[in-house]
Amino acid sequence: MAKTKKSFKDSNPALQFISKATQEEDTTYNTQYTDIEHTTEKPKGKPKGKEETKSKRLNLLLQPSVVEDMEKIAAMRRSSVNDLINTVLKQFISQEADTLARYEEVFGGSEN
Repeated sequence: MAKTKKSFKDSNPALQFISKATQEEDTTYNTQYTDIEHTTEKPKGKPKGKEETKSKRLNLLLQPSVVEDMEKIAAMRRSSVNDLINTVLKQFISQEADTLARYEEVFGGSEN
């Protein structure tokens, strides 16, 4: 017995469950509340000013003992390892302020 493939080109069986009244209600809802949705949306794009978001990703290979120690320190400080690493790197950057200043002199600006 040969099986034939079903063809849904002419009619879609799912359409029998969708009524026109439901479709009309959906369009009414969308037109009534469209203005409200646009006024409550958050602004898109980069934030204005100097506020930064944590949006850059960096993959690192670390020694297991370093990771274990970072996890212990983060647990004692009640923070995440990610926040601890950000704090440590910010401290390092502030210690290297003269190196950053020399970079600005040599290369004429920062690249972001």
